[in-house]
Amino acid sequence: INRVFAWPHLVAAMEPVSILVASGTVALLVANRLEKLERRALWGPTTIPDFIASCDVGDSAPAEVVAISIRCASLAPALAGKRLRAQVKYGRCGDSVRCDSDQVVVPSSSRAVGARFVGRKPSAEPVSVDFGTTCLFLMHNNIQPQIRLRLFEAGPLGRAVANADIPVTSLLDSVELQVPLEGVGGYIGHLGTVSIAVQSFCTQKAGLKDCLRAVGACQQKQAFSTTAASGLELGTVVGVGGLNEVRLAAEGGAACPEAVLLGVRL
Repeated sequence: INRVFAWPHLVAAMEPVSILVASGTVALLVANRLEKLERRALWGPTTIPDFIASCDVGDSAPAEVVAISIRCASLAPALAGKRLRAQVKYGRCGDSVRCDSDQVVVPSSSRAVGARFVGRKPSAEPVSVDFGTTCLFLMHNNIQPQIRLRLFEAGPLGRAVANADIPVTSLLDSVELQVPLEGVGGYIGHLGTVSIAVQSFCTQKAGLKDCLRAVGACQQKQAFSTTAASGLELGTVVGVGGLNEVRLAAEGGAACPEAVLLGVRL
């Protein structure tokens, strides 16, 4: 009986300890955040928006850009009908910058729809969706060339659906990969594949601003993004956002910067 009556007093005695532990955790998180901000300040601009906005960087300053295109994905039937967005992170954990795609709706399998009318078991065939987004990041000596992809359910509280690590050994070469997607949270196991292209180019700050304007790039907090159909090929002419037409090729058939920014297939 004494133990029963002593329990509320024990809980009351533990409350200050819990408060101290919580305060210490918050203080540690704040200290880590301040340390990260101070480190970033010494590095100079590490994102394209900051690079362009910086008064300390002249228009003739060199700019190296990496373009990561999220193209068609073949997804498990469990994701059919879901609204998804893709998020690309560039850099190692703790120092990465991110870019989000627009929302896409994963279509229902036509065979699964037909099966409902005839009473058959729905098809387990994968469904395809085109994210059609290219994320543009500033290459920086202090940002490691590591690329990660995560799919989220759409919405402000959308939960993570799948993860993928994109194995790139060099950003100097243009590569296109089929990357496996592994489920997280309530989704377990293999959830399909997504086509990812990685390209890069060098220009100057003034040229980069012109290219971003020409292709109608959308500014995000830490990156820029463009949206274009994955089927665009070199040599085609496109009109972007009602602006001047952009020919997606250069002398000798090489890709022009605008083509890279749009994620044109090389």
